[in-house]
Amino acid sequence: MKNMFEKRLSLYEMLTAFSFCMDLIDEKIVGHHNKVAYISMEIGKNLGLSELKLKKLVASALIHDLGIFYVQKFSNTSLDVIVSDEKFNNSLYDLNFFNTFFNLDFEDSRIKNHAEIGYQLFKDKSPVSQIPEIIRYHHHSWNKKNDSETLMLSNILHLADRVAVLIEEDTPILTQRKRIIKIIKQNQDPYFFSEAVEKVINLVSQDFFLFNVNNLAYVKKILNDFFQTPIKLINDKEILKFSKLISHLVDYRSSFTATHSAGVASIAKHLSEYMNYSKKKQKKLEIAGHLHDMGKLVVPPNILNKTGKLTNDEWSIMKSHVYYTYHALSTSEKLKEIREWAAFHHEKLNGTGYPFHLTKDQLSFGSKIIGVADVFTAITEDRPYRKKFKYLKAIEILSKMAKNGELDSKLVNIIVDNFNEFNELREEIQVRNKNYFKEFNNKAKDIINSDSLNYY
Repeated sequence: MKNMFEKRLSLYEMLTAFSFCMDLIDEKIVGHHNKVAYISMEIGKNLGLSELKLKKLVASALIHDLGIFYVQKFSNTSLDVIVSDEKFNNSLYDLNFFNTFFNLDFEDSRIKNHAEIGYQLFKDKSPVSQIPEIIRYHHHSWNKKNDSETLMLSNILHLADRVAVLIEEDTPILTQRKRIIKIIKQNQDPYFFSEAVEKVINLVSQDFFLFNVNNLAYVKKILNDFFQTPIKLINDKEILKFSKLISHLVDYRSSFTATHSAGVASIAKHLSEYMNYSKKKQKKLEIAGHLHDMGKLVVPPNILNKTGKLTNDEWSIMKSHVYYTYHALSTSEKLKEIREWAAFHHEKLNGTGYPFHLTKDQLSFGSKIIGVADVFTAITEDRPYRKKFKYLKAIEILSKMAKNGELDSKLVNIIVDNFNEFNELREEIQVRNKNYFKEFNNKAKDIINSDSLNYY
């Protein structure tokens, strides 16, 4: 089977889509992953790393904190830890910029635990095997006795992350230079290797570098230019794996919708089989199903899990998720078709949907498939505010929406005529994914509650 994209996607293009949503989870960390990627790149260049090593390092930096989602959920204490000024004065973890997530000291096991969870999440889904390992060790102290390439790249990432965190957004950047250099020097031993610290101090001493770090638009341009020659072109199987990783992180945030994206993906693919779509297009729709709610990474969990009716303000925030899905998948024109299929799933044929109020003539059939798959999956699964609907009620809802010009009647009729088949498929896929979530959640809890993790 030929690749589903006319031009193959690069790993960087998928990573930037994911990084986009991660950086929007909290206003305090907007641009954090891009800044860390840029700082890592500059340190690596000054150390004379090869282009391949540099690209592995920068790619890792773009998603280095993906394990933070599980720390938020399973940590026994809040991540917004309240600490005394005396204990954390002049510490690299006295974070004004990143305090929602990382107001922690160097030896707090939770800071290493989120890196281990990131590794566990990505180790079987990364097209480049070394990237999960780099993420795994990115909060470990420098070990002179084990100075492998991976640990060296991880340590550069660790240092770059600390520099980014030390930069205060509401203070003129050049006035922060002395403080940043002082704290980096104070914490060189045992946390970082001396050559990297030397390069960082040289970089921070230059005005242009500090201005660059604070210019997110320029940082993104530099990174895009750097990856014009991709680290790796990824195939269809790898794209599907990556889309499942994203849907995993989106869905786990709500226990009621923990397998929703997998359900939508399976129903969308099955509908496309009834439409006699090519295998290539079927897989593309499956990927769109996994990615359709990626914008929910921006929606606070208290809204996702609310058992009562959402307020107008809460509903406005909830509706924004499709907008962010659209823009996350706008990082590459090669994702255009998947972007439209995924992000338009709340549009209605009669123009009453959101966020673009498109009509049936403006919606591709792929978008209509994802829309029907989303409604079917949602009404046949439990939600925070209600139990799943049984056969007759589900049929009534789908038929009414088709009659009112909201959903495509041809697609609705396929599901109505084959309801048990579609529902059994949804249940099978969602039970399988629920078991995976349960297994991984148990593993994450063990990691989070571990006092120490020793990997080397």
